Amino acid sequence: MGCGSVGLTRCVAVVGVLVSGVCIAPPAFTYFSGRDPSILLPFLKTLQEKLLEEYHKKAITLSSLENLQGLLNSVGENAGSGALVVVCIASANIFMDFLLLIGACCRVRCLLLPWLILSMLELIILGCPTVIFFSLLGTYLLVQGLFLPSILSFSTPTLLVLLAMAIWLTVLAAYWALGNKYFEEDDSEQQLTPQERPLQFHAYKHAQYTQYNNPRHHQGPSNSHANPSAPNANLYPTLPLA
Repeated sequence: MGCGSVGLTRCVAVVGVLVSGVCIAPPAFTYFSGRDPSILLPFLKTLQEKLLEEYHKKAITLSSLENLQGLLNSVGENAGSGALVVVCIASANIFMDFLLLIGACCRVRCLLLPWLILSMLELIILGCPTVIFFSLLGTYLLVQGLFLPSILSFSTPTLLVLLAMAIWLTVLAAYWALGNKYFEEDDSEQQLTPQERPLQFHAYKHAQYTQYNNPRHHQGPSNSHANPSAPNANLYPTLPLA
């Protein structure tokens, strides 16, 4: 489980860098080319045409049409500010994704912590209000009889937030897996350390035994002092032979 979560974390980091780069590219192109930021939201025109069709079909009232068109117009007018916010968040995500990739590859668990903190803040600050807003919008569309747009408004943000939460839990599992591996290595080192001391003690005892029980220390004395009670042949003169 630990190795699987760490491997998935590496994939999450790579995919995060790619997705953040894709989010930065259109606003950067629009800014440097000097075009209108509203082109970043091409679906607004399609939605307005769809609303007009529903109005002509008597599916929605005139007041509903005006309210929805006003909402879409305000979103298009604030497209530049929204693009700036997206670029800032994507840039921070790229930095955190690189830290996440280095931490997962080098197995440094502290580098996973900034990504976990930033991602949780994004889920709380951006994810929850987005789900609430689109849920209210889906309820309004459902009341107006627009079933398919209401289902999309309900399901899409919720699924995206759930997917982000699953990715966050995967990285959290990798963080705990790296921590458990570190503590297991520490415990194994502590278990091996007491076994070294008896070996040194036995080596010390063996050295003392060989020092005081060396056969060289138990060699007999020299020949002159080997047997003092034995008679010396030089003390008695020899008799001449006939």
